[in-house]
Amino acid sequence: MEQGRAQNESAELGGNGHDFRPCQSVNFTVHRVGKQGTKLQELDTPRGLACSDTSCFVVDSGNKRIKVYGRRGVMSGLFSSCQTFSVSNSYWDFPTSWSPQDVAVDSSSADGDHVVYVTDLKEKVVRKFSHSGVYCGVFSDQMLRSPSNIAVDPLNGAVIVTDRESRQVALCKPDGGLIRRFTVPGVPRGVTVSPKTHNILVTVEGVSQPAVYTPEGQAIGESQEHENDVLDHKAADLGDLCVDEEGNIIVADRRNSRILLFDPQRQFVGTLLSRKDGLRDPCGVDLLCDGVVVSDLEQHCLFYVRPGVANTSITKPSQ
Repeated sequence: MEQGRAQNESAELGGNGHDFRPCQSVNFTVHRVGKQGTKLQELDTPRGLACSDTSCFVVDSGNKRIKVYGRRGVMSGLFSSCQTFSVSNSYWDFPTSWSPQDVAVDSSSADGDHVVYVTDLKEKVVRKFSHSGVYCGVFSDQMLRSPSNIAVDPLNGAVIVTDRESRQVALCKPDGGLIRRFTVPGVPRGVTVSPKTHNILVTVEGVSQPAVYTPEGQAIGESQEHENDVLDHKAADLGDLCVDEEGNIIVADRRNSRILLFDPQRQFVGTLLSRKDGLRDPCGVDLLCDGVVVSDLEQHCLFYVRPGVANTSITKPSQ
């Protein structure tokens, strides 16, 4: 475990119904989880990740599996359990030819039977799993040329997939049926849905500010290209992103080894995590209960950023 201090924060972040309020007077603990390998507790080239209430799903791409970190209680510290699943019918690892890239969790079901979606870049499909890891099938490969990042709208369960080859974003029904597509001005990277407005946020290659679209695919405002003055004169390479309940945005900047903060108006606020904290190649990012989880491709691990015990501003969820 390593510790550090978040830098230049002033946005209010929240996830899963909780308020996460970083400020310059708050200490943050930076935990490292996992190391390179094939064992249960190890990772190999972790890419996309997605969090439900008390679980974190990570694409363990080098091992061709999805790793599930769980917690017995949302304030119980770090992860208390670890399991994996692949395209078999159980948690047992099964060697396959698939190439998992990103993962999303549909938590909209009232009965708690969440669905986990995984993009498979090699087979050009989206694979479905139950929350317990049972394999449930695929979307048709006729719809997608190069499915990469994925998100789910918690309002209606719509599955949103970026297609890098066609430079489009596809909205699909939970059964895979196409709802609509819209084109973005460049190669799409990360995608997420605002829990407050249900607008779709997309990062685009060469653009240093997330783009925002309505669920109908209409652009809202204009994204700024190469506005490097607000990013320390370093061209950002925006990738995966997530949004809290107030609309604040957390984005991975792979080129500069940073996790960036933007306010709801997409104005750059500051840096949450950087090379000073040990970060090298951030890929996936999401909010889990009381912190932010980031996957690091180069170091084959996760970074879990949580407020320090002495200076916390977390609002405990109802149990």
